[in-house]
Amino acid sequence: MNNDELIDNRYRILGILNNEGGMGTLLRVRDESSSEIVALKYCKLDEHEPRARFKREVRLMLEFKGNSKVVQLIGNNLDYDPPYFVMPLYTDGDLRTLSQAIQGDEELQEQLLLQMAECVQELHLAGKYHRDIKPANFLRTADGICISDLGLGIDTQSNSVMTLSQQWAGTQGYVPPEFYQRAGFKNATCQSDIFMLGKSIYNMLSGLDPQYIDRTVLKKPISIVVDRCCRQEPEHRFKDIGELKQAIVSAYDIILNRMMPLGEARIKYTAIIELLKSNKYNADDVKAFIGLARNLSPAELFSIVSDSPNSFYEILSLPPFVEELKVYLQLYEDAVKSEDFLDFSYAEHIADRMRVVFNSSEDAETRAAALALAIGYAAGMNRFAAITTCTRLIIGVRDDDPATADIVNVLYSNPRDFIKSIEPSSCKNTLIGNAIYKIKNS
Repeated sequence: MNNDELIDNRYRILGILNNEGGMGTLLRVRDESSSEIVALKYCKLDEHEPRARFKREVRLMLEFKGNSKVVQLIGNNLDYDPPYFVMPLYTDGDLRTLSQAIQGDEELQEQLLLQMAECVQELHLAGKYHRDIKPANFLRTADGICISDLGLGIDTQSNSVMTLSQQWAGTQGYVPPEFYQRAGFKNATCQSDIFMLGKSIYNMLSGLDPQYIDRTVLKKPISIVVDRCCRQEPEHRFKDIGELKQAIVSAYDIILNRMMPLGEARIKYTAIIELLKSNKYNADDVKAFIGLARNLSPAELFSIVSDSPNSFYEILSLPPFVEELKVYLQLYEDAVKSEDFLDFSYAEHIADRMRVVFNSSEDAETRAAALALAIGYAAGMNRFAAITTCTRLIIGVRDDDPATADIVNVLYSNPRDFIKSIEPSSCKNTLIGNAIYKIKNS
């Protein structure tokens, strides 16, 4: 295919982005229907096996539609000759462009290593294994990184990609030893991906070929993590990505010389979040974390919980944690206030998490505190989505709600313009409707 050629009467070729893949070539193209510049990958081989694998890659991408940690699909035509798919043009390239930058920035190292692990974890949570993990397969996005190349391409012409009797594939230096065994590639496991992730971490931090690992070139705490990832026996590696992430955080607690309360709190919080992914929690861990949070500065706490998932607030809203939630909400409010340059969109994050507390907690005082926090930031930052969340909470309260009096007090204490604009008759609670009427006419 040549520059300026039109593919499928729609995509104008502007140049080649990458032709190193085993079965695909990546082109920079312009979508003539929208003038958008995007990337198009087509299968350059005619054989049945690579084309079947190419189609499988498309199917996998479709399974992760909307997932920011997995490369996204814009369009495809598998009946076209050659079959192709279209994805966003990731102009910042892949992780290899950051290799030198992170070698001197340990905080950035931790951030990127955790993002790499989380991308792989997204696949594992869906019961998928990548089987060709390497830095080149992590693309840089506006929000971080995403994992790409789900097709497990085989390139027999490349010096870096190896095959053996069509039974397995992978990139030299990253391939786990079990792939050399009969059916090892076909029966890849979580530990196979962890091995390749460990090799990728080594390559990113050292800049060296991962074929042979020199333990002396990395700081000992992270060297220990890489060593466990890359054990010859799969059963001796980390049991899952969650355990690996915990180890990464613990390693950088030492490397960055974090204060003990912060390090302990971060480790405890990470354990809670990982367990929540399996819809489980440990009550002792939750209580211990709140206890540790009391000893953190507001900025330190915000660094840990700034992007907490809704499930964290659902657990805190359970009856065993009534007192802990009261403490946490005050600590969280102080933590948010400590941020001098908080993005206005964070008001929506606050409103959504406080919605969970408001709808889940059985404690009237706590529910009112959550509503007050949400109202304050929704109105203060003038974020319509957050305002809408607060409005729905207010008008949805029913007459028999035991928190009615507390909620009415919150409204009188926060006579915001958007509260005045609520139609009293839309409220399901008579007393709340009366309060809004009085606020509106005061």
